[in-house]
Amino acid sequence: MQDSNVFEKAGVNVSVVHGGLPEAAAQQMRVRHKELSGGELKFFAAGISSVIHPRNPNVPTANFNYRYFGAGDPKTGKTRWWFGGGIDLLDRCQKGTQPAENLLRPSSKVLFVGDVAQRGEIWLKQVVKVT
Repeated sequence: MQDSNVFEKAGVNVSVVHGGLPEAAAQQMRVRHKELSGGELKFFAAGISSVIHPRNPNVPTANFNYRYFGAGDPKTGKTRWWFGGGIDLLDRCQKGTQPAENLLRPSSKVLFVGDVAQRGEIWLKQVVKVT
């Protein structure tokens, strides 16, 4: 999307692939996961990413991506999987990129005010692990 009333630019990309892992990749997985049998391992991978540039300079630009990868052993029925990704917000007022949890804190006064800010702080403590 481009040049709308709300967004200067916004885009989303989704990709999904599946098939048999090449033997070299399967061997590498077996180094860490000894329970995976020999032979072909089937895989499924999916990802979504987005960049959103709002028109309002007081609303942060958002960039996120999340990925899932799973490999299944047809002989044993076991699946090993991995999920990862993250989000960054660009506070255009302060001209810096920072993790989303920093902008969600009540002190940031960017996304939340009043009672909503307090609930956001509680949510962060319960859900987001800051490392």
